[in-house]
Amino acid sequence: MDPNSSSKQDSGPESAGKTIPTANLKANKYATNGSALVLAILICSLAYIYDPKLRLINYSLCLLGATLGWPAGIIASPLSTIEVAAFGPISKAIGVFISGYLLSKIDRLIEQSLYDKAAIVPSGWFSLVLFVCSFVVVCTVVFLNRFYELRPALLV
Repeated sequence: MDPNSSSKQDSGPESAGKTIPTANLKANKYATNGSALVLAILICSLAYIYDPKLRLINYSLCLLGATLGWPAGIIASPLSTIEVAAFGPISKAIGVFISGYLLSKIDRLIEQSLYDKAAIVPSGWFSLVLFVCSFVVVCTVVFLNRFYELRPALLV
């Protein structure tokens, strides 16, 4: 196959020599990254606009969500059997830690941050939404970039 051609060929048994147009992969990557950039700008703008007193906290939660979303996207998209074997125990340990220990310890913090004497605290919920959105955007971008760039054989 000509190295200058505009398609990738997979040598895996399930693809049987099928080619994947790299233009589609590039378009998907550009769409994914462009959408993520728009969402990141929107999230940061909302964190800036909402409440000047909470701006630093909201930016910190966005940064924390993005920082935790990055390894989550990597763990969610293993590229080889070696990564599957390595990430399996790690993801199980993280799941046990989060569901068992972490949720029980931060339960009171969450209650105090999101509720005030049975009334909802809007700023707490807004900060939580910023954190979750940042986490999901970065996790999705990392997952899809690894998927489109490094595992094209699965797209056939």
